[in-house]
Amino acid sequence: MPRPMEFDQTFRFIFKVLRLIGYSSYLTSYPDTFLGRLKSNAVFAVCFVMLGYCVFGQAINIVLLMTGYRRTDQIIEEVAIQVSCTGFCIIGLAKMYSLMYNRDTLYGLIKDFRVKWNADRLTEKDRLIRDRKLRPAVTISTVAAVGNIVMVSAFNFQPVVEMVSARMATGEWAKLFPYVIWFPFNSTSGPIYYILYLFEIYSGVIVCVGTAGFNSIFCLLSSHLSMQLILVRSWIESSVKAKDGNAGKSRENLRRIIEYHQDLLRFKDALQEIFSTTLFLNFAASSVLMCMQLYLITTAGYALMIKFTLFMQCILLEIFILCYYGEEIVVHSSSIANGAYNSNWYLSGSSKQNPRYGKSLILVIQRAQRPMILTAWKFWPLTIGTFSAILQTSWSYFTLLRTVMH
Repeated sequence: MPRPMEFDQTFRFIFKVLRLIGYSSYLTSYPDTFLGRLKSNAVFAVCFVMLGYCVFGQAINIVLLMTGYRRTDQIIEEVAIQVSCTGFCIIGLAKMYSLMYNRDTLYGLIKDFRVKWNADRLTEKDRLIRDRKLRPAVTISTVAAVGNIVMVSAFNFQPVVEMVSARMATGEWAKLFPYVIWFPFNSTSGPIYYILYLFEIYSGVIVCVGTAGFNSIFCLLSSHLSMQLILVRSWIESSVKAKDGNAGKSRENLRRIIEYHQDLLRFKDALQEIFSTTLFLNFAASSVLMCMQLYLITTAGYALMIKFTLFMQCILLEIFILCYYGEEIVVHSSSIANGAYNSNWYLSGSSKQNPRYGKSLILVIQRAQRPMILTAWKFWPLTIGTFSAILQTSWSYFTLLRTVMH
């Protein structure tokens, strides 16, 4: 039998990964002094500026391509490459900023979940439900984060394979970069080329770690909320004991469950506040990015096809996981109504000693029939239906682009 999970275990891996780009752990309080906050965010600030310059340099290249200052025989392909890379970096930059801007709110939310996790009233059955729900979530978020990092790393080192192939074919070394970024000097001259190559590789690490960290924290917090909703359903189903139907005890159990549910509604609002705006940007950009990548996969050469297939997989996996865990909250918050109806309400709710119990239970059912729905800026609900809609939109953009180009 596996050992019971500890609360810190659910976030331990992703916080270790986030340290690669200077994030401090959300499991501890934020420094109170300005100097303390500046010191704890020094590495992150450097990483943020590095990625910010990558976005700036790629945007300059797009302008140069569109205005004709940078000549190329395949301008549509080059623009598609630049838009895909720039969009991915912008999303990563926004997610890094969101995590740091909402640092205190995240700490408070994680602290509240820790209190619920360690509550004395939890039974052995409750702990079993808790572990069964969180273990898969921790595994999935870990695998997704590692997969994201591996795929982006493969993208970063693709130029090395191309340079070796060119050397074997022509006998000369071609100096290539993972990303086409504008620099105000000759980026391929002398040892500066190797420094800039390392700069771009680490920038790729920054964007994939920042993105994976944001996604994993959202998924883990959503899983904690879903697990608590499962517990609420379990409690409300057993709030009236069939063997005695004690009216006073049933009323007290229901009162505590309602208060607990109200806490979870507050947690949902905190999740909405932290992630909503950034997820809107993520979803809005994803349709365009996947359209561009589909175009590159179907029209570009073999090397670019491999590179942007990996890119496509990253975005598909990211959007699916975000929508899946949003769907989990919808499903489990709705199931509370079924839990209330399946309780032994007829033993206490219709009792002359406790006529208000049935009325209170009806209110619980009515509230649960309005499920908790996280939205991307109150525009896209985080559900599997939204994932399907994004795919359909991307495919529509892609077919339109192919029709125009051919």
